[in-house]
Amino acid sequence: MATSSDDEEPMLVALRDNREAGRARVSGTASAETAPAAVPRPCFLCAYAAEPRVVEYSNYIIKEIARSGVDEIALQICADIVQEHRTAPPDINVTDVTEHIVSHMAHPTVKLAAMLRELDDVRRALHRSVYAVDTDSGAAVLDAGAVRLYLQVVTAQQNLYKLGDPTRLAFGQRAGAEGAAVDA
Repeated sequence: MATSSDDEEPMLVALRDNREAGRARVSGTASAETAPAAVPRPCFLCAYAAEPRVVEYSNYIIKEIARSGVDEIALQICADIVQEHRTAPPDINVTDVTEHIVSHMAHPTVKLAAMLRELDDVRRALHRSVYAVDTDSGAAVLDAGAVRLYLQVVTAQQNLYKLGDPTRLAFGQRAGAEGAAVDA
């Protein structure tokens, strides 16, 4: 995958440093071209799923999805595609790659990571809402319904973690070069 360096191409810097560039069409320069809104495009990664380089991208996603955010993985893949096709980069952007990962990939590892992240978003929102302010006294009181939902979400997360391969989770252990366990 592409790595950061001082001699990066302007387009790669724009892809990495500018969130809006992720929505821009990938081209040979840092300028953004917009795609026609009325013409649906097939997913580049789905259309070329059997190509060796796209298979590499899929394997990379499956391997890293629990350790990195979807947006960061999509940015790395999009930047790599730009590097590979310097003369005529394909019509793809970070948003397209993110959509492919989230909506098109059916691999259990990818879906498990997506569900865990979604549940974690719900868990954080519920955690913020477990305390309510009593309108009469101004004191903080526990909202029993929010606490119950919070605990249900925590239980659902724990059950999903039990389904996953602990060596692929960010806090899991994996064997090192000498066979000893090392932190992931």
